[in-house]
Amino acid sequence: MSINRFQLIVISPETEVPNEIETVNALFEAGLDIFHLRKPGWTDDQFDSWVNAIPNGYKSKVTVHERLDIAEKWNLGGIHLKSNQTEVVTGIERRSKSSHGLKEFTSEEFKDFDYITFSPVFRSISKTDYSPEFSLDSIQQCLEEKTVPVIALGGVEMNNLSQLKSMGFDGAAMLGSFWLVENIVERVAYFEECKRILE
Repeated sequence: MSINRFQLIVISPETEVPNEIETVNALFEAGLDIFHLRKPGWTDDQFDSWVNAIPNGYKSKVTVHERLDIAEKWNLGGIHLKSNQTEVVTGIERRSKSSHGLKEFTSEEFKDFDYITFSPVFRSISKTDYSPEFSLDSIQQCLEEKTVPVIALGGVEMNNLSQLKSMGFDGAAMLGSFWLVENIVERVAYFEECKRILE
C-alpha cells in the first residue's frame, strides 16, 4: 500500500460505544479508507462478532491492532503493531506500527511498514495526562527527513488537520474528538467536514 494523499483514519474507542458498528459502516459508505480496530482485552468471540457485522466488501478497510490471528482469520486489510512488537508480518495488505519517538521517522526498523502512527502530537483527548514530549517545530524538522509515511495521532481534531498537513504528516488518525460526537448522522457529518477541509 502506498499513501499518495493525506490519509484520514478513524480509530475505535477501547470499549464499544452505542451504534459503533453502524457508524463504521456509514463511514465506509462516506469514503473512509482505513479504520483501526483497537480493543485491548477483547475475547476472540467479541472480535468475531464485531468483524462479522462489517460487510465483506469493507473488511479490507479494517486494520486490527496487535491481533494477527484475527486479521488472517477474517482476511482484514491491515495489522497494526505496538511499538515494542517484533513479529514479522507477511501476507497482509497494510502493515503499520506505533511510534512515540522521532528517531523512528528514519529508522531502518520501521522503513518496511506502510506507515507509522506518531503520538501524541497534541494533548490527548481520549487519554488523561498524555501530553506531547516534543515541540511541533522539532516534529516538523524530523518529518522533513522521514523515510516512512507518518500518521499524526493524539489530540487530532477538525481544527488542527490543516496544520498537521502543512507540517508534513502523511495523514491523521482521529479517536477522542470523533467519538465525542454522539450519533451516527453527526459523526458522518463530522468526518465529511474533515475531508472537505483537507481538499
